[in-house]
Amino acid sequence: MRYVILLLAAAATAAAAPPATGQDKTAREAPGIGDEIDAERLLREKAYAEQVLAQIEALRKSDQYSGDLRGQIDRLRMLALIGSDRLQDAFSQATQLTKAYPGDPSLHYTAFLLGVETGSDRTLEELEAADRSIVSKKDRATFREALQTDTVAYFRRPFFIAKDKDRIGRSAQTLLNFEWPGPLQLEYEDRLRLDVADRLLVRGDQAGAKKLVFALRTASPVLETLIVRKWDPIRDTGDPAERLAQSIAASDEATRQAHFEKPDDLELLLRRAQFLRSVGKEAEALQLMLPKTENLEWIKEQGEDAYWIANEASYALIALKREKEAVTLMERLLSISLAENPMLISMAINSIGVRIDAGDFRGAADYAELLATRHADMASPYGDMWMWEGAVCAHTHAGSPDRAGPWLAKLKAGEKDNPAALTRALLCVNDLDGAAASVIRRLNGDDPEDMLKALQDYTIGPDLPRTRKLLEDRLREVIARPGVQAAIASKGRLMKVPLSRIYWGMF
Repeated sequence: MRYVILLLAAAATAAAAPPATGQDKTAREAPGIGDEIDAERLLREKAYAEQVLAQIEALRKSDQYSGDLRGQIDRLRMLALIGSDRLQDAFSQATQLTKAYPGDPSLHYTAFLLGVETGSDRTLEELEAADRSIVSKKDRATFREALQTDTVAYFRRPFFIAKDKDRIGRSAQTLLNFEWPGPLQLEYEDRLRLDVADRLLVRGDQAGAKKLVFALRTASPVLETLIVRKWDPIRDTGDPAERLAQSIAASDEATRQAHFEKPDDLELLLRRAQFLRSVGKEAEALQLMLPKTENLEWIKEQGEDAYWIANEASYALIALKREKEAVTLMERLLSISLAENPMLISMAINSIGVRIDAGDFRGAADYAELLATRHADMASPYGDMWMWEGAVCAHTHAGSPDRAGPWLAKLKAGEKDNPAALTRALLCVNDLDGAAASVIRRLNGDDPEDMLKALQDYTIGPDLPRTRKLLEDRLREVIARPGVQAAIASKGRLMKVPLSRIYWGMF
């Protein structure tokens, strides 16, 4: 997860400030401890943190641990616990502090981050407590603006893995209560609305769900309500094509305005570029991104946001038939040490597909096997499956189906971790019976939405690379099968979608 430790340090340092009691104390001075405490050093040097922690623990047994000073001592203890790598204990201390001083945005934010970092089952409850306790608009804005998109995604990911619609919906509602992520990320906000509506639908509250669905404005969430049958009772009964066109226009305006207002915000730049790619404007998207990728030192300095921009630029180069440049860009990005920057693992996995689309099948196969044997510990089981899929497809395209076999076997055994990777691998080896069965299983599963989106008839954008065109043709054969048609009809529908196939991909 990106930046969480740094965010913990920043939040905890702010939270170490004493409560407003009128006492003449500072955040860096603890009563009963001889030397002034350096809060930043506490978080930077474990030995120093452990030394200070020992003094604080002794102090907590003294008569000074009472009244207003108790809160200050506990705040410093929280910092020392973080610096000592005792994050579970730090989380317990933080939650005690939020109860003692409810409404303090820095304390609530520190408790939330510690919950995320430790994977606590209580993290959602802490976020909900912050929502209840932080009252003033200024403090709510402080809390909202501190929330990073990737931290929120990391926090919510276990709920999606567990298919826990209650927690998915509750977390989405709480974020919306804080007016997060704000007006510059309209599609993300719509995604949260759809998550809340899904929970309400499960609970039988059609009126509440309908209100949220009618409020959706942007392309991806609106497309989902148009193609997934469960939304039929509450979606707009107007012309689906017109509704979708309106949502695409809204996404265009929202991403354009957001990038205009904050041109240096890399996340907003990426969202604008992704929208442009989604409507087939690859050259325009590349014009935004490519200049940012020319300075490797800048990419290193900016971190993960810049990595994703380079990744997206490489995809745009492939779409524009500039395959060698795409491969070179990914190789330059991955010259940054993967061991020292494990967040690059997603880009490393994606580079397998870039090599395949560029026709470097042997290079793709070798790199996929390298990742799967030496760096599998950096990826989630979901990511491991994409490594194996890359090995299957690269070996098959290279004319070595025997070397693809063991990786395909691993994909079949791990299907639950990433069914999309198995579907794609089966298409690569031209096992249309297996691919059809995989598609049907996904459509009949708990979350058919991604599969339905992959099956739509995307009608604009550049031609697919030869390798992807081959898979697309095979997928269309699979879709035509009666069993697949029946599964599609039971869960949704197919429609012509004026979006780009090369961006939306197959899965």
